[in-house]
Amino acid sequence: MKRLWVILPLLFILSCEDMKDTTPPNISFISPTNGSHIEIGYRNFETELNIQVDIKDNEQVLKAECFIDNISYGVKSGSTFNWKIDAYPTLRQGNHIIKIIAEDINNNKSESSINFILDVYHIIRIESFILETNDDYTWTFTNSAEDGNNSFTYEVLTLTAIAYESIVLKDGIYKLVIRDESWRLAISGKIDFAKSMDLRLSISGNSYVLEVKNRDN
Repeated sequence: MKRLWVILPLLFILSCEDMKDTTPPNISFISPTNGSHIEIGYRNFETELNIQVDIKDNEQVLKAECFIDNISYGVKSGSTFNWKIDAYPTLRQGNHIIKIIAEDINNNKSESSINFILDVYHIIRIESFILETNDDYTWTFTNSAEDGNNSFTYEVLTLTAIAYESIVLKDGIYKLVIRDESWRLAISGKIDFAKSMDLRLSISGNSYVLEVKNRDN
């Protein structure tokens, strides 16, 4: 009988170890989905990126952390896993990776990642302030895939010597060419539109001057 009392506790301990939870949480993306396009900026006036994830566990989810391009955007706990991230103008045009790392109450961890494409649009305010002539000026903005935009953009504006105009451009590096009405070159160069900007064309002495300033978004 003494041997029986020794064996029974051992059997109880072994059975408890066999029942230990080793199942990690299951992560499902609700929004965005893998390969989807998300737009932010001045075309739809959306500044936030909304990340919604469904996380299930056989016992209980303890917490989950959200990463975009390996940068943490916070830890959530409870039953709702929703991150609203102020993405404009922090995140730029192009491909990005969202990664979620989830942990349950028994320290089991899992992770899941998706790719998405972010389309970012900026407002560009243009001013032509030239008192020296009455010419019209043609502003041509050209962007190609090689310039970081993943698409081709061609925008042409014609402004008088004194004029104001606003356009919306996709985030990226553009070649800007400005010519007068005789098609003589005034300005030619590349501008990285990483956020909304002000452009001002004027003349100083015998030279054209283009001032470029970032706007407060």
